Amino acid sequence: MKPNRHLVRPVSAPLSSTRLSRLIYLLVFLSAVLTAYYSYRIVRWKMEVGGWWDVSTGQRPHAVKAEHGRVEDVEDRINALAEALSMPSKDLARAIARAVREYVPPASLSVLKEKETGSPIVDELLKEPLGKSPS
Repeated sequence: MKPNRHLVRPVSAPLSSTRLSRLIYLLVFLSAVLTAYYSYRIVRWKMEVGGWWDVSTGQRPHAVKAEHGRVEDVEDRINALAEALSMPSKDLARAIARAVREYVPPASLSVLKEKETGSPIVDELLKEPLGKSPS
C-alpha cells in the first residue's frame, strides 16, 4: 500500500500572517476593555457594600438609612414588612415572635428591649408567651 499524498497538505502556522503590531494592539484593547469592566464592577460593589473600608474588611454597613436621614430600627422594619404584606404590624409581630424567641440569643433580646422602649410593636414581639414566666 502506498501512502496517500492527498490527505496531508502543508499549512501555515496560526497567526503567521498577522503582523505583530496588530496583535499587540488587539491584546492592549482587550486588556483595556476587561480593566474597564472590572473597574466598573468594583465601584458598583463598593457602593452596595458601603465604602472602600467596608470592602477591604468585608463588612456590611452597620445601619440602613431611611429616606428622611434617620437610622431604621426594628419597629420601622416590621412596619415596612407589614405594609408590604398588607397586614397590621401587631399581627405580624405576634406571628414572628416565636421564631424570634427561638433563634435570637436572649442577650440580644434584652439589649433590644432596652433600646426600643415604649414601642408597642417591639413589646408585642418580645412579650413572653402565655404560661411562661420570665427567667
